[in-house]
Amino acid sequence: AYSITEFHWILDQSTPRHGERPFEIGHIDHTELDLELVDSRTGGNLGRPWLTILIDAFTRLILAFFLTFDPPSYRSCMNVIRLCVSRHGRIPKTIVVDKGKELESLYFEALLARLETHKKSRPASKSRFGSVIERFFGLSNQQFVHNLAGNNQALKNPRSMSKSHDPRELAIWTLPALTDRFTGFVDDIYASLEHPAFGTSPKEAM
Repeated sequence: AYSITEFHWILDQSTPRHGERPFEIGHIDHTELDLELVDSRTGGNLGRPWLTILIDAFTRLILAFFLTFDPPSYRSCMNVIRLCVSRHGRIPKTIVVDKGKELESLYFEALLARLETHKKSRPASKSRFGSVIERFFGLSNQQFVHNLAGNNQALKNPRSMSKSHDPRELAIWTLPALTDRFTGFVDDIYASLEHPAFGTSPKEAM
């Protein structure tokens, strides 16, 4: 019966736990962070980074993440898989990704085949249906990104913002420093928060 039940293409607060065990199904998704970053040598503004995460569908644990200035591509997905293998020695048996041309890449397909992992592409009608991992993105903004200097909350209403509060002028974070701090948030804070749909934290579920 389990094998013919409806497959869950998106993850939010109400999506039930799916998969029969950890590392069975993983979702990859991307978001552009509401944060301005600077160059570590010159201090020049480099703009907003992109975050790619791989989340376990059974436990909701973040298995790996990748921060870069490049827009989402097969390279982002391959890097987050590489980091997952580095951290856990394995990746989920099934990976769910957007149905984008860049994710039909021969390199990406070859990597998944080498790791004996199946790829499921979200239907075209749902490929950009909001954020596939919206609860985590919302939580990370509320509890982490929006508490950092240089966050872009003020830019959402630029007419009420003075130049002295322009996030582009207040940016201080570099990509390596943000990566280190975000690792602590993912491993120590998010992993210990109780998920409202399960009654346990991702770390306990894993």
